Amino acid sequence: MQDAYPDLDDVQQIEEPAIAIPVSVQVDGPVVVHQLPSRTGPVTTEILSTTPVKVLSADPKRRRAVICGTGDWYVSHINSASGGGVWPEVVPLVIEHGDAVYAYVVGMGASTLTIVTEYWAD
Repeated sequence: MQDAYPDLDDVQQIEEPAIAIPVSVQVDGPVVVHQLPSRTGPVTTEILSTTPVKVLSADPKRRRAVICGTGDWYVSHINSASGGGVWPEVVPLVIEHGDAVYAYVVGMGASTLTIVTEYWAD
């Protein structure tokens, strides 16, 4: 006759972790991959002026960032008011690299950036 009250270990069926042994792998042919969801996704805002400000620091853990402004703004990977490209208002800019990003407003107008950042790791 079976025990009417099994042990907690029997119910949970927790297995002991195996010892991790490094193994060299060489891929030969196509490999199916699945993109995992981002670990975190903080949202920030930045009010721009005519002086370049760092809106994203360099970070190798950043998966991507989406930036949208309320007015036209310049975007650059260097801290310089003489470089970069003009990005139009309310058009999202998707950045999928880990470099620093600087921004400043076009002309004497005003622009507020909304920055949504997604990270691969904590």
